[in-house]
Amino acid sequence: MKNFPGMFTPEAIDEMSAIYYNPKTVIIMIIVTGIFALIGASIGLGIYKKFFNKKNKK
Repeated sequence: MKNFPGMFTPEAIDEMSAIYYNPKTVIIMIIVTGIFALIGASIGLGIYKKFFNKKNKK
């Protein structure tokens, strides 16, 4: 595990930019983030409808 000052050396920054800042990785991260956002929104909507929606109470 790297210590705090060693995380910001030029070599570490070059290594991280090679991994995280190429277009393929950025597109994959955006797609995965969108998928999880949709899943979270649908789960939240289901919880709201089940527990907090006052219109559909019988």
